This record gives sequence, C-alpha cells and structure tokens, in this order.
Amino acid sequence: MRILALLPELPRRALENALGPKRHLSVEKDARIAIRALRQHQCDAMVLDPAVLSPDDFEQMLEVLARSAVPVLLYTSLTADAARRVVRLAELGAHELIIRGVDDAPQLVAR
Repeated sequence: MRILALLPELPRRALENALGPKRHLSVEKDARIAIRALRQHQCDAMVLDPAVLSPDDFEQMLEVLARSAVPVLLYTSLTADAARRVVRLAELGAHELIIRGVDDAPQLVAR
C-alpha cells in the first residue's frame, strides 16, 4: 500500500514508527506535489494535516479530493483553523481523524 503523507516532521515520524516496515510511507513536504500525486493516482491512501496547507493549496486539495476515491486520514492538532478545515474535509468523506497529542498513541495510529 502506497501512503502519501503531508505532515510536519514530528507527526510524520510518529506515523512511520506506528506503521512499521510493512507499509510504504511516501513523504511530501510540498503541497502542490502532493496534490499532483493525488491527481495522478500515485497513492492508495493519504494522511494529511490540513493546517500545513496555505489557503490556496487547501482549496486545490478540496477540489482534488472531491473527485478522488483515495481514503484520507486527517492527523492534526485541534486549533480553530484546523477544526474548520477538518469539517470541510469530513464533508468530502475524510475517513478518520487523529488529534495530535490526544489520540495518536502508536497502537491507535497503526490501525
């Protein structure tokens, strides 16, 4: 399974540790490249922190996800801005939400 991750450094490391060697995590730091990867069907799932996206990149991500069947897991800190973005992504069918520092224990993330 090819999992695309658009996350800050610490959550990315936590995710890699939780997933272990059985799953391939493709890390992307540039939102535009991640959006292109989604458009080109280069991943089977995505882990996204919506807080790392600029307003323009967030709108582009919404457009791509509205047309995509790729499952999306949201992994973010709960701030007012992130919460608004989580709601919008949930309306598009985001599959899971992990709140950083609250429910991101490795055994929970691995599921």
